[in-house]
Amino acid sequence: MKKQLPKPENWQDFESLCKKLWGEIWKIPNKIKKNGRAGQIQNGVDVYGIPKNEKNYWGIQCKGKDSYTHAKLTKSEIDIEIEKARSFKPNLTVLIFATTSNKDSIIEEYVRLKDFENRENQSFEILLFCWEDIVDLIEEHKDVHDYYMNSQKFKTQFDFELLFDENQDTVIEVNPEFYNSKIVTVIKPPSIHNPRRGNIHILDLTGDWSTHRSGKNLSYCTMNLLLTNTGQEVLEDWKLTFKVEGKYKFLGNYDASEDQLSRSSIAKISNPSAFLEYNDEFTLESSKAIIQSDHRKYPLWIRPMPEKYQIKLSWVFLARGYKNNGELIINVNPIIEDQTLTNEVDHYYELKEDQDRIDEKVVYQ
Repeated sequence: MKKQLPKPENWQDFESLCKKLWGEIWKIPNKIKKNGRAGQIQNGVDVYGIPKNEKNYWGIQCKGKDSYTHAKLTKSEIDIEIEKARSFKPNLTVLIFATTSNKDSIIEEYVRLKDFENRENQSFEILLFCWEDIVDLIEEHKDVHDYYMNSQKFKTQFDFELLFDENQDTVIEVNPEFYNSKIVTVIKPPSIHNPRRGNIHILDLTGDWSTHRSGKNLSYCTMNLLLTNTGQEVLEDWKLTFKVEGKYKFLGNYDASEDQLSRSSIAKISNPSAFLEYNDEFTLESSKAIIQSDHRKYPLWIRPMPEKYQIKLSWVFLARGYKNNGELIINVNPIIEDQTLTNEVDHYYELKEDQDRIDEKVVYQ
């Protein structure tokens, strides 16, 4: 017997459901993304990604109907969103209309005709998934089914959301900056007596840090964790525990200013081999309750490796009478700039072969 699933209460929940569902269908749960934020131009696409084994983007237009707008998907809406989607960059291969409207043979026929017309004109394919179709897909994916039923069960009682504040998503990209340094050893010219004199391209290996200027270390990345009570009950005596999986040189979740963190001895060039694989845990907790619709924001600082990789933050949220869990993903995509450093020596026997190393980028003021 076919099961009946309740429809989402609002369009935001429906959009999140579509992201979760098609992330599993396309086998890209950590790469599928919502398009921008509320109020921004979205070019007919609410959710997008490149499905596994595909080369081009697919887009989803989420249309919440029936239960909370008492409306149905119309032909004019379809036409408008198709035209908007033509402006999405890069070009789409497939546009999916996902709607909580019940199946309607007239609308389904219209979408089939628009799909045929579009493909005849060498444009993207158009598909329609009504609520009954979406329920079938949910039933075929246990993780999505459990996620959705859990969210519906606690929606009228407890619910909690954890996102990166910068993009209102569970996945964020950071771009730490590094130098790919080539160290060249040369004989010191007779006219230069002090290599520290105003020339930052002269490499100082004396180890006397008292003369070094402070600077801003651009290999540090900062983001904010946004904790929101999305349920209808107060969250009391709460605790949020993270397990961090990935390589990094420093991670902090305390409330410090960026200026404080980037202007001290951390500006000192560090040995990249010191990066270690961590499986650390840290906890945020407070005796102050989070009332309905309220939020808390906590800064997170991380000093990642100079390579492209991923850091996973698995979290467990505990409060009085409530438990939830999930994960956040930090995609590290470094910016690496070439530079040449000159190491001046007094004697020929001190000359060395050129050396290469990765240095953290520090901007001095």
